[in-house]
Amino acid sequence: MKMSVVIPCLNEADCLPGLLEDLYQGLDLIREVIVVDGGSSDATCQIADEAGCRLIQTTPGRGQQIQIGCREARADWIWLLHADVRLEPKWAEILASQTLQTDRLYYGRFGVSDRGIWPMLLTWGVFVRCVLGKRPYGDQGFLIHQQAPSLRDGYPQIPLMDDVVFVDRSARSKREMLAFTVFSSPRRYTVQGYTFRILLNMFCYWSFRLGASPEWIGSIYTRRHQKQKMESSSDGQAKT
Repeated sequence: MKMSVVIPCLNEADCLPGLLEDLYQGLDLIREVIVVDGGSSDATCQIADEAGCRLIQTTPGRGQQIQIGCREARADWIWLLHADVRLEPKWAEILASQTLQTDRLYYGRFGVSDRGIWPMLLTWGVFVRCVLGKRPYGDQGFLIHQQAPSLRDGYPQIPLMDDVVFVDRSARSKREMLAFTVFSSPRRYTVQGYTFRILLNMFCYWSFRLGASPEWIGSIYTRRHQKQKMESSSDGQAKT
């Protein structure tokens, strides 16, 4: 198999090099790495360009960025990865040994690049959710064939909950966990606190299920992020 890796980015200069380093282990499986940048003001584009990625620049919006990447992908298989994840060291060897079916949605085992009781509980919670409900999220990476039913209408171009809608398009029996771990960045959990972040994620998920718009949910994330940046800036000024 050959795959196109699609990575939506927005100011991911701190995280992108680590993921690209991990992907280097699977050059035999990868036809191209497509970085779809949503207007980064840091060195994200430079990093992608120097690493030999196909760089596509557009306006911000994760769903839109992923859709553009999928449309431009030239391989039969597409691997959708968030820029801030890391891959298990032997991921390429494990993936190469698996027999993939073109009508399935594959995703990695969830992990967190952090230690402690909260990362462990979060990891086990997601594992149970994926085993019992087969409900992965985008930070686990979606591996899918170009002709799969889930991609028939393109990737959902909404500001948030795009991964939830995308998973809903595939039959539960057609979702399958891969035999390696995709490690999610702990940055939002460590800054906001694991308890708060988990509750926020649950609130947004169930609000969406009960009919709240992705735009409204996205505004909550934006307000929280802006408040967090202001608090971090104030703390930094207080220490100087």
